[in-house]
Amino acid sequence: MTVLLVTVTVGTPIAGHPPNNEAPLADAGLDQTVSLGSTVLLDATGSQDPDGEIAAYSWRITAPNGSVTSPTCTDCARTEFAPSETGTYAVRVTVTDDDGATSADTLYVNVTPGDSPSVSLTGPDALDTGTEGTYSAVVRRGGASLDNVRWRVDGTVVRSESITDDRIALERSFESRGNRSVTAVVVDESGQRDTATVTTRVASPTSPSPKPSDPVRTDPDPVVRGAELLTGTGPFTETYTVETRRDSSRVEQVSWTRDGESNGTTRELTADWEPGRHSLTSEVTYADGSSANAQFENGSTTVVVDPRPTASFRQIDNGSTLSGIVDASDANGNLQRVSVEVDGTRIREWDARDSPRFGKIYDRQLLFREDEVSLGTAENVTLVAVDARGQRFETTRNVTPRANPEIVRAEFVNGPVDSYHDRIEAERYAAHHVVEVDLDGASPGAVEVETGSRSTNVSEVDTVEFNKYRDYDRERGTLTVHTYWSGISPGNYTVLSDVEISNQNQINDSTESISTTFSVTPSPPEIRINITHGGYFEHIRDFGKVVDARDSFDPDGTEIKFHWGQGAQATTITGVGKFSSFRYANLTVRDDYGLESEIPHQFAQYYTPEITHVREVSQGPYNLTDSVRFNVYSDRFQFTKNLFHERHDVEVTAAYGVRLLEFNSNTIERREAETDPDIDQSGQQYVATVEVEAAALTGDRPVPDVTFYNPSHPQTTRKNASLTTDSRIFAAAEWERTNMTVEDLSYDVRLPYRIQRTVGSRERRNQLLEAGYRVDRQGEAGTEYVVEKREQVREAQYDEETQWYRTRTERNQFLEVSKGWQTGERDVQQRTRTTTETEWRNTRGGRGEFTGNTRRIQTEPAQYRTLRKYQYDTAVERTRTITETHTVSVPDPDGWGTVEHTYETTKEETYTTTVTRSYWSTAARGFGHSFTGETRRVENSPAEYTNQYQYSYQTEVIENVPRYSATRRIQTQTAKYEWQIHETLSDGVIARQMAQTSSDMRIGERRPISQWVLSKQSGFQNVTKSDYDNRNNVIRTRALVRGNVTRISEQTNGDNLRREYVRDFTTEYVDSGVVDPEEIKDELHSMGEKRDPCLPNRVTRCER
Repeated sequence: MTVLLVTVTVGTPIAGHPPNNEAPLADAGLDQTVSLGSTVLLDATGSQDPDGEIAAYSWRITAPNGSVTSPTCTDCARTEFAPSETGTYAVRVTVTDDDGATSADTLYVNVTPGDSPSVSLTGPDALDTGTEGTYSAVVRRGGASLDNVRWRVDGTVVRSESITDDRIALERSFESRGNRSVTAVVVDESGQRDTATVTTRVASPTSPSPKPSDPVRTDPDPVVRGAELLTGTGPFTETYTVETRRDSSRVEQVSWTRDGESNGTTRELTADWEPGRHSLTSEVTYADGSSANAQFENGSTTVVVDPRPTASFRQIDNGSTLSGIVDASDANGNLQRVSVEVDGTRIREWDARDSPRFGKIYDRQLLFREDEVSLGTAENVTLVAVDARGQRFETTRNVTPRANPEIVRAEFVNGPVDSYHDRIEAERYAAHHVVEVDLDGASPGAVEVETGSRSTNVSEVDTVEFNKYRDYDRERGTLTVHTYWSGISPGNYTVLSDVEISNQNQINDSTESISTTFSVTPSPPEIRINITHGGYFEHIRDFGKVVDARDSFDPDGTEIKFHWGQGAQATTITGVGKFSSFRYANLTVRDDYGLESEIPHQFAQYYTPEITHVREVSQGPYNLTDSVRFNVYSDRFQFTKNLFHERHDVEVTAAYGVRLLEFNSNTIERREAETDPDIDQSGQQYVATVEVEAAALTGDRPVPDVTFYNPSHPQTTRKNASLTTDSRIFAAAEWERTNMTVEDLSYDVRLPYRIQRTVGSRERRNQLLEAGYRVDRQGEAGTEYVVEKREQVREAQYDEETQWYRTRTERNQFLEVSKGWQTGERDVQQRTRTTTETEWRNTRGGRGEFTGNTRRIQTEPAQYRTLRKYQYDTAVERTRTITETHTVSVPDPDGWGTVEHTYETTKEETYTTTVTRSYWSTAARGFGHSFTGETRRVENSPAEYTNQYQYSYQTEVIENVPRYSATRRIQTQTAKYEWQIHETLSDGVIARQMAQTSSDMRIGERRPISQWVLSKQSGFQNVTKSDYDNRNNVIRTRALVRGNVTRISEQTNGDNLRREYVRDFTTEYVDSGVVDPEEIKDELHSMGEKRDPCLPNRVTRCER
C-alpha cells in the first residue's frame, strides 16, 4: 500500500537577489532648533536600502520666505548650511538606491533669534554735585550681532550710539543732590536687549579750599593715599602712603592700624588683602609732640576687596545627551548670574535678580542638560559667572557628545549542535547567537554589532533560512542582532562580539568585546546509499540488489568503515555490497568517535525511482489566475518479492503554489518468464497529477517543481522535476490592499518651546518684558518686610562768626562766659610807630643831637698768654756728716779683767738723691716733664681805650602785633532726614532684628511678595500626540494599518477582473504632514504590479 504525503512550499529566491526592488528609506535626521548665526549640520547617513545600497543624495532647502537655497554640498551624505533669517526652514533630502528607486524625507530647522545680548555696568557709588563721573559698560553679543546701546539717566534717554567695541563709556555730572540711576540698554539686530543699572548718590561738595592768603584750611590733613577698591583677580597687594602739608622733616612717626590691629610704623605700607571689607587708618606724630589721624581724602577708612567671581565644571557627561554640574562662587557674596551655553546658545541660567534677595550669595550650583546634540560633533560648553559689580568670569570646555551603546545580552540560545557539513540540514549545525544592545540614544543605522572568531574552524552560517538579521525596538531603545555559527568538528568554540558606532566620520569603540561559547558534539555517520541494480540478473542465483553506500560520510570529518551483514556481502569495491535475493541484509557504518548508523534490513526504504518525464495535460493560453495541469511520471521498477513492494513507499511534495490533485502507483503486469523480466515493460510506476497557477510560471520567479521521495528517509532519497510550459500566459496580476482599518493614529506635532522664568521684583519683571518675555501669571509668594533707614537727604547750612582779641587772656575770658564759641586761629598784624633811638659814636658829628654824655670804652682788650705748670724729677749730689758710736773691751785698770769702753767718731760723705722740680711754661721743656694741671694767665700787652659820644635821633618801626580769635557756627539751614528703603526681606525675624540694631532703622511696611511667571519663545519641540490643534504644526502622521492583500488578474475570456484574497497584512504608516485615515487608505490601496513581497519567502519581516 502506498502512503501519500503532500507538502506544498514556495521556491526560495537566491539570497541577495530579491524578485523585485524595494525602495530605499530616506532619513534626513531629527528636527533641529538653532540660534541665528549658527551652522546647521545635516546628516542623511541614517538612510537605508533594504535590498541594496544608497547611491546618491540630493538636498533642497526652503527658507521661511519661500525661497529655495542649497547647502554647501548638495549631493553629499553629510553637509551644512547657515540660515540667514529667523523662522522655519524645510530641509528635504532625496536618496536614490543602486536600482534607481528614490525616497525623500523632510526635517525642519527652527531658527530663533538666540540668546539676548548681555551688558554689565560699573560707575561711582557717590559723586559731588558738578563733579563728572565715568560709567563703563561691557557688552557681549548673544545670538545676533549687536546694534546699539542707549544710555538712560533716571529713565530718560540721554544718548544712543552704535556699538563698535565691547566697552563703552558715558561721562556724566549731576547738578542736584539725591540718588540718581544710570542705565545702559544694549540692543542687538534681532531686537533683543539687556539692561544694567548703577545707582549713584549725589551730595553737595565740601567747602572750597581757602585762598592762599587765608590761613584757614578745611581740606583734610594728613590723608591716606592708595586704592580704596580692589577688583579683578588676586593677589590683592596695594601700597599706601600718608601725605601732609607740613614739612616732612617735622613728621616724627607714622603708625598704621589695619582691621583694628597695629600694622607697623613705616612711612609707606604695602598691604596684602583678603576679599571683604577692611579698615585702614594711620596716626601721624609730629616732632613737636602733636599727632593727627589720617584717613582717605573722602573721610573713609574702608578698603573693599571684591575679586571677580570664579566658576568651574564639576562634572560633564558627554553621552547621547550633554549634561553636567557647574559651580560658581563669589568671595564677597555678590554672585548675581550664572549661565551655561552650548555653542553660543544659552541652555541654563540662574539670575539672583529673578527672586527677592535674602542676603549675600556666595556660591551657586547649577545642573544643565541638553538633549539636542549631534553625536560625534565637538560642542563648546561655556560657563559664565557675573557678580553685582559686573565683573565677569568665563571658561569654555570643548566636549564631543558620544553615545555609548552597550551590549546588555550576548548568548547562544540553542545547542549543542552538530559539526558543520554541507550535506546535512543547516538547523543541525547552526548555533543561534543573539546580541542585544542598549543604543543609548544612537540611531540604529549608526550602530554596528560585529561578531567573529579568531579560530579558523568557526564560520558564520549564511543560508536562506539562517542568516544575519536585526530587530530594532523603538520603545526600549534596543537593537538585537541575530547571527548563526558553526564549528567544523566537535569541541567548544568562542565568538567575540563588540559594538561600534560611526558618526561624523569618527568610529568609537564603546564597549569591550564580549565572548560567548557554543558546543559542537559528535554526531553519528550519515548513510547515503544508491541501489544501482534492482536485483534481476541473468541467473536466478545471482538475484539480489546491488547497494552503493560510498556516498556515506561522517559530519565530524572522520574516516568511516562499512560492515555488511546477514544476506549482504562486501564487494571488491569498498562501500558497495551485494544482497542475496532470499535473505535479509544489513549495513553498519562506524566513525572514529565510535558512533555508528545502521540499516538493519529494509533497504527498500532508501529507494526512490527516478522521475523520467513531465507532461502538460492542460492547454493554453492561460490567464495569470488559470491553473496549468501536469502529470509527473517515475521510472518503472520491480522488487523480487511482493513483501518488498508492500514495505516500500514513495511520496511527493511540490513547490508553494503547486496543488497536488492526484498521486497514484500503477502496477504493470510482469512477463511470464519471471527469470528474465523486462523492466521497461513491467513493474511499478508512480504518477502525480498537479496544478500550478499560471502566474507562478511567468517572469523571473523561481521555477516550481515536484519532488518524489521515500518517506522513511526524505532528505536522502529526493528526486526532482521542474514544471514549465510553452503556452502563452497573459498580463501580470496587480495587487491591492483592501478592507483596511486605521489604528493607533498619532501625530508628531511641532510646538513652540518657551523658556519660563519666575521673578520676584518689578524691576526684574520690567527688564524681562523689555527683553521680549510675556507675563503668564502673577501670584503671591509670602510676605516681604521693608526695612527703612533714616537717611539725610539735605545737609545743614552754616555761616561762621569771628571775634578778635589782642591777648590770649582776653579771648579766654570771653570763651569762659560765651556758650557756643570756641577757640579760633592766632593771627599776627603789622604796626608802624615813631621812636627815639640813641647811639654812641667814636667821634662827634653826624645826624641827631649830642646829648652831652660821654664814656670811655675799651677798644682793644689786654693780650694774655696762658702758662702751664710742669714738673720733673732729677738726681743731685749732697754732703752729710755721719756720727758713729764704737764699743771696745780694754783691760781693767784694776787688774780685774776687761771693761767696755764706748766712744763716738764723725765723718762726711757725698750721696745722690732724687728731687722734684717745677716750672711755668707754654710747653714742656724736656722729655719726661709732666703737666701738673695748674695754669695761670700772664699779660703780654695792656688793654687799649677810647672815648665815645652819645647822640639821639628819631626812626619808624614796623612791629608784629598778635591777635586771637573766637569763632562760632551759625546755622542758616537745618538738615533734612527721611526714611528710605534700606533692604527688603522675606524673613520677618531677620527684618525685626535688623530694625532693632539702631534707632535709625525701622520696619516701614509689610506687603505681600508678588511673583511673576514670565515666558519667552526660544524654539520649538516635537511631541507625539493623539490629536492636534493646528494642522500647520503637524510634522508627520503615524498609524497602524491592518487589512487584506488582494490579487487582481486579467481574464482571457473577457470577463471582469478576478479578485482573489491572498493574505492578511499589518504595517506601520508614517508620512509627513496631516494625513486623514481615508487618505491613508487611499495611499496604501494600490500595490501596482509589484508582487506581494511576503509570498516568495514565507517570512513575515516585510509586513506583519
